[in-house]
Amino acid sequence: MITKEYLLGRQAIYEYLYMAYYNVPDAAFVDLSRKFLPVFEGLGAETGGELVSGAKSMSVYLNTHRHMTDEELAVRLNVEFTKLFIKGDSKIWLTENLWRAAEKAKTDIILSVSGYFADAGIIKPTAINMPIDSYSMELFYLYRTSRAAAKSEGEARDKILSAQSSFIKEHILCWTDMFKHAIIEQTDGMGFYSSIARLSNGFIKYSSSN
Repeated sequence: MITKEYLLGRQAIYEYLYMAYYNVPDAAFVDLSRKFLPVFEGLGAETGGELVSGAKSMSVYLNTHRHMTDEELAVRLNVEFTKLFIKGDSKIWLTENLWRAAEKAKTDIILSVSGYFADAGIIKPTAINMPIDSYSMELFYLYRTSRAAAKSEGEARDKILSAQSSFIKEHILCWTDMFKHAIIEQTDGMGFYSSIARLSNGFIKYSSSN
């Protein structure tokens, strides 16, 4: 049985993960990452798989740079974030339609994702300057639907979770592996965002079966 406490935990994790991709990191995000590390370590110990390797690599990264203040580490993460996601020379596509272009028409993907957002009553925040089928926005959908499910009960909760499960299987689960591998390749598996990519991938797969 899925409990409210579990859904609140899922909500918090998806909120952290979507924030990791939608904007350049600041000191507050670094502090949040330090606080979430034991959460991911606990999940990894419980579930195994990629959450273990993601938590381990995040721990190694944060411990390696423990001499830095949150502000100093944020500057370092800004460089990595910009190289991966902003400059455009890393060959990491940020949207589902680009990763799945050979499989589906772009309009089909965007219309489908938009439909899920509309059905859930979720309006894309104007502050998030990313396409609706970007990795960050799809994580945002999972965060908001987890929050809605935590506030609901009975059939209403079941309906939200059913839609969320369908969204995971029809959309983000179809390209999260490719997205993760691209980030790991660009960072040689050693950057902060290689840890985030492993954690995102692992948690999405965990959510899809729980």
